[in-house]
Amino acid sequence: MKKRKRLTLTVFSNYLLTYVGIAVFFCALLGIFLFNFFVSGYGESVLKNEKQKAAVIVNDLENQIDVMAQIAYSVGNEMAYSYEKLENNNYNEFVMLKEFVRYSNAGMFTEQYFLTYHNQPRVYSVWNRDAAAYEYSLYADQVLKIGEEAADELYKKLNSMNRQTILPLGENARLFCYPIQINSRYVNAMLCFCVTIDELLERAQIVSGGLENGTIYYHDHVLYQWDQENDPEENGELFEILSNGGHFSISLRIDTSRYMSRLLSYRRVALFALGICAGILVVSVLAAHLHAKPIKKIKQQLAFGGNDASYHSNELNDISQKLNDIISSDQQQKQQFRSQMYFLRAQALHLLLCGEYNAGIRQVLTRMNIEVENGHVGVIVLRFRTALSEEQKQDLMMRIEDLSMETLRLYCVIDQKTGDMDIIQYLPVVDEVNQTEALDMIRELLDTQEIAADIGDGWIYKDPHKLAASYAEACDDLLNHNEGQFHIPTDETQRYFSRIIGAIRLGETDEAKRIFSAFESEYQELLHSLMVQRYILTELLNTLVNTAREMQITIPHHQLSVVLTAQNCKIACDGIRDILDFIGGHVRINDNNDEKLIHKVVDYVRNHYTENDLSLDLLAEEFHVSAGYLSRLFRTSLGIKYKDYVLQLKMDYARQCLRQGMSVTLTSKACGYANISHFIKAFKMFVGITPSAYQKSGETDNLPEMPKIIDYLDNEDE
Repeated sequence: MKKRKRLTLTVFSNYLLTYVGIAVFFCALLGIFLFNFFVSGYGESVLKNEKQKAAVIVNDLENQIDVMAQIAYSVGNEMAYSYEKLENNNYNEFVMLKEFVRYSNAGMFTEQYFLTYHNQPRVYSVWNRDAAAYEYSLYADQVLKIGEEAADELYKKLNSMNRQTILPLGENARLFCYPIQINSRYVNAMLCFCVTIDELLERAQIVSGGLENGTIYYHDHVLYQWDQENDPEENGELFEILSNGGHFSISLRIDTSRYMSRLLSYRRVALFALGICAGILVVSVLAAHLHAKPIKKIKQQLAFGGNDASYHSNELNDISQKLNDIISSDQQQKQQFRSQMYFLRAQALHLLLCGEYNAGIRQVLTRMNIEVENGHVGVIVLRFRTALSEEQKQDLMMRIEDLSMETLRLYCVIDQKTGDMDIIQYLPVVDEVNQTEALDMIRELLDTQEIAADIGDGWIYKDPHKLAASYAEACDDLLNHNEGQFHIPTDETQRYFSRIIGAIRLGETDEAKRIFSAFESEYQELLHSLMVQRYILTELLNTLVNTAREMQITIPHHQLSVVLTAQNCKIACDGIRDILDFIGGHVRINDNNDEKLIHKVVDYVRNHYTENDLSLDLLAEEFHVSAGYLSRLFRTSLGIKYKDYVLQLKMDYARQCLRQGMSVTLTSKACGYANISHFIKAFKMFVGITPSAYQKSGETDNLPEMPKIIDYLDNEDE
């Protein structure tokens, strides 16, 4: 009875195997059908994806062009420094450069740009957030790295263009040029952005997620291109994508054959699997037929006997091996997924720091569990004083993000260019406690990890779009912090520079060199820093160049290059002394002591008349004479009181500011008035009308003629 029951069970199990084989066969047929359907749509999906990447690249270029155009508009309307205003006024040039450098944080893909006025030799440049003024020939040779012939051709083009364009700058860079109007109704200056081909390619790969080939055109002119390894003439179909603004287009070849060949290889695998399923079906049918015969089944059972232990052992080993393979494959996939998520997360945070916040990135941030809405956001920047390994940076990022709590969340990303760590802080509710909470915890963490770093802190904003502004403020705070480590006494250095210039004007070369040696001795420790050396000595060099130009003396370019390219303090200071000797050898010496003194005093007043505390007593203390003697010297030499002379300078400068559209409040501060009421009263007494009425009058030529004061230096030059 037991044997018959066992035989029935065996027959049933083998028939069940047959049914399973039939089911597997039909499932395989269904799989082949679905796979063919997927292959047919995959090519279109790849084509559409590549086109979208190309469109993202050209539209991003269009957006960057708009950003540069907005910066050019801001430079022309907000700064309003005409060349005449900068040419003979070192203070205005210094203030202009301080304002000019702030546009390097405006979200462009370049931090190198310069401003040049039409038919003028000066170039005002910003590179890596450092601002400086150069002669054009020196700037073209030392910074742009182009030859003299190419520099002359570029200079002609910049002076003749009246619309925005893109010019080639050698083989590996492009120049984005924007004509602007500075204190004029016509184009009188050119703002240029220097972008390398590598920066353009890097930007294209970042915003698109990777594109294998393409050629970017700007109004039918090739801007830059990159190609895949295979010959593009033989692989793929040619497409052309136009940007939304119509300025840029991209031509690329999309080759879907290699993707399809991979899928077709999968199709062959599927056909092989279908053959295996068919084989299983045949074996199942034969096995069911054989085992359905009771006599053969019994004979087979009697012939083979009991269970085969070795078979079960091999089967167990096979299961164990397959399980290990599955676990290993799963770990590799998790690791790959983790690295890809880290890269995408870094890209998303980088876009936030650039100010590119929209509905698309909002959805991505939500899926990555990064929250920046319905609260307040700001940026903290860490700049490490010693280089850290990637493992140390990753560990520090994880520890900083672990500081997150209900009232504070931190998201970290490494800047690949500078090596800084940028931290986005999200505060659901802002108060005086949690604004400084993040900085305190980060400082304590750095101390416990024994990591030395400088910290830059940006403002807290409620709008996530202003993360770029907070990031720029954090970088400025970090820059100011770094500059603050040197403690450069600007006022004291200016006093030394003024004394040197005064001695040079009188032909007292030895006295000027003695003052410079005293300056070098006092600030010897600071000047041994190459950055501070170039910062201070370049300012002195600009002052000497402007003074020499006023005296109709041309300093040789090779002497200027010695100072600008000096690799240590001794070479730079010796170069300054050579320039002092050169200027002193070409100055006409006058033995009249009063004339020497009045030259010094008038030059000092011209450079400092906008200061609020420039009294006669302070001026006398500066030149080591009595106030009464200095007052008499003004009346006898210039025919005017010192107070009236300073008032004339202030009012002339005030009228210039008001004509340029500056507000009355800002004009008052620019002229050195601490009290706006005093400024309005003085302007009314001097001009005859109030500042607001003067600004609204428009036709300033119809106003009453201003009283003329004899300018002593100008008369002497004539």
